[in-house]
Amino acid sequence: MTRDELSARLAESLGPPAARTGDRLHATLLPFTAPVAARDLLCGTLRDERWLDAVQAGSYRHPNGFDKIVLMASSGYQLRLHVWRENAPEGAVENIHNHRWDFSSAVVLGGYRFQEFTPAPAGRTFHAYRYASERGAAAYSLEALGRRSLARSFDVHLSTGTSYTLTADVLHRVSNPPGRLTMSLVLQGPHRPDAAVLVFAEERLASDRQLARAGYSRSTLRLLLEALVDELAAPPPS
Repeated sequence: MTRDELSARLAESLGPPAARTGDRLHATLLPFTAPVAARDLLCGTLRDERWLDAVQAGSYRHPNGFDKIVLMASSGYQLRLHVWRENAPEGAVENIHNHRWDFSSAVVLGGYRFQEFTPAPAGRTFHAYRYASERGAAAYSLEALGRRSLARSFDVHLSTGTSYTLTADVLHRVSNPPGRLTMSLVLQGPHRPDAAVLVFAEERLASDRQLARAGYSRSTLRLLLEALVDELAAPPPS
């Protein structure tokens, strides 16, 4: 698939921004989530140097411990890969958070633990922060809000082929088991300018200053995408 073909397919399926509800995001994402379809996307990216330039410019190593690879971005949507590598440290836990947009996600390789949380006075206490960043910026900031209590409201292990959709306000986190390569495809909808993004961490985080995102060199990004192409071509374990 070429970059122009992907852009046209997404625009046609998603429709105008006002129509990009959770159901529409989910229906648009699903055709790309089969291993052969996801592999086609990555192969197209690797063949097109200009596409790879755009992917490199928008991608980075996320502080929550995964590779965020932006395959296509528009003013009203973003299609990306999230990749958790096998060499993740033992006991690493993602920070609980929400988003500024609704999104749909599907597990293409591997699997992870998915949890949702709600505010609860008698719940577990976390360090709370307000997240701020301009789209496409090379840095972000966290404003410390003190301690807040949350209770776990949902807890499930999601395997290959599982998909789900969340609204912007849902607090959640993902935990990938050490030693497992997991890849998901994510399609986010339009930004909600009135949505506050909150982060809840078990340990204190750096805050009240600009924090740089860790980008990729061209060679590192290419090697990562090539490794994923090989994984997607491999037969599933029996």
